[in-house]
Amino acid sequence: MLNALGASVDRRIANAILARVQRRWLPLRLVPAAWIRPLVKPAATLIRRQITRTAATALATVGVLVALVLLVGGR
Repeated sequence: MLNALGASVDRRIANAILARVQRRWLPLRLVPAAWIRPLVKPAATLIRRQITRTAATALATVGVLVALVLLVGGR
């Protein structure tokens, strides 16, 4: 299930990258998206991993801050 979720997110990120590239470089609109997508896939995977790490770090930081506020506020 997680593999399917990761693949789905990768696909959406790859589509977003592809759309941006085709908007910026007009000649790429002549190249089929199916040819460009395999070239963009590794970048999409790296972006997904970075977003996941950033979110996990932010959640851990917020959790620690909430715990500190509850501990200090209880005195």
